[in-house]
Amino acid sequence: MADSISILIGIQKDQTALIYTLWNVFQGLCFVLLGYVFSQEHVRKSPLILTGFSISVLLYAIGNHNAIMRAQKLVIAATEALHQHAAADASLRGVLTAFEAPTLNQLALAHGVFTLFVASGIWLPYLWTKLLPRIQPAAPS
Repeated sequence: MADSISILIGIQKDQTALIYTLWNVFQGLCFVLLGYVFSQEHVRKSPLILTGFSISVLLYAIGNHNAIMRAQKLVIAATEALHQHAAADASLRGVLTAFEAPTLNQLALAHGVFTLFVASGIWLPYLWTKLLPRIQPAAPS
């Protein structure tokens, strides 16, 4: 039983580390891209470039999301197995039931909201320059 608990904890630890790495790479790339868009005037003014960046982010987000979901399924399965071991061994119950894992829906929501934030951020400078002149009143003569 101790060997199976060690294996389950190892699976959970390794997959959680993978998820953190996938999240960090995705967030890092997105923030670099947003910084580039905001810092380069020719990029901010080009709907073609912004469309290309948006499509690239969405495609990368899909692949990243799928990889995170696969890893999270393993984390959830390992967590459930640890909880089953906790039910069978009262001496380890407190420790083993402390292992928790976010649901797939919680991760999907977080990933989707972040991706929407990034996609909106890509277009924000362009929309700001196009809409702001229409919103501001004309200067008095």
